[in-house]
Amino acid sequence: MTFSSDVALLRLLGWIMRAEPGNVPTEIRDALAFQQVRDHRLVGLAHDRGLGEFRDDFIRAALSAELWRQGLGEVLEAFDARGIDVCRLKGCAYFLDVYNDPGHRLMGDLDILVRPEAFAHARSVLRELGYMPRTTKDYAYAPTHHALTFDRGPLTVDLHRNMMQHGRSQIDLDGIWQRADLANHRPAPLDEIALHLGHVIRSELMVPLATFVDLALLLRQSGCTRAALLARCDAFRIGRGARVVLAMHDLLMHGGTGRVGPYPLPSTLELARGAELPRLRTILAKAYLVEGPKELLGLARTTLLERGRSWQS
Repeated sequence: MTFSSDVALLRLLGWIMRAEPGNVPTEIRDALAFQQVRDHRLVGLAHDRGLGEFRDDFIRAALSAELWRQGLGEVLEAFDARGIDVCRLKGCAYFLDVYNDPGHRLMGDLDILVRPEAFAHARSVLRELGYMPRTTKDYAYAPTHHALTFDRGPLTVDLHRNMMQHGRSQIDLDGIWQRADLANHRPAPLDEIALHLGHVIRSELMVPLATFVDLALLLRQSGCTRAALLARCDAFRIGRGARVVLAMHDLLMHGGTGRVGPYPLPSTLELARGAELPRLRTILAKAYLVEGPKELLGLARTTLLERGRSWQS
């Protein structure tokens, strides 16, 4: 059987997401485009499934993971010392706590959630540690904006006050902080997965395929039921988008090709190719994934306010 490189990548992804034992079948291996595997941050997991071509990539990933671990420890220690509550989000929670080997989960940044009222204090602490904001554009500092990016050498911190723009959802931040495991700097399992889904929704599903491996592992390890997860997402007013993301997860789990909703949502093949959607299509997909009229108006209002600040600056 002959596969295109896109289909081979999706078959590899399904093999990984299902946690199939043994090595990847030869017909998948022979059709892979190795750069695609790298682009989707799957090299460590591919190496673990017998793809020796990624040995050097895995070694580099393992060395990089140690750098990120040290950077994360420094940031958490500084925030703890100043009484700033922190939750790790996305990769900086998963690469140490969810994956069997930190080198299996490539890192691009440290996603750190702080309470909105502590955001300014957290920014100053990052500056003390030598991290500098990536942008000086006014919109990025608006209280409606969900995160601000800081860089220091090879390390990047995305400092979050929320996972999504203000108004696009009704995520219960107070509830998340009340339920969080602050000693381990992680949200409660249901909240963590809901926030992960929110990240994929915010990106209109166009995320590295490793993000769906994250989701598969979180669902498997948390013990949370789909019903409970969707109830939490509905309460956060992201249930519509969450159902689309979970449907995409299920399709990818079986290496499937196709689409889980109407156009303009991306297909699995488009996810594999990783190309950006055209601007109009992105806007339409964004609108489709929003929960309802209130959230659509909230997103539009926030976008206009932030664009207005950007134009003024």
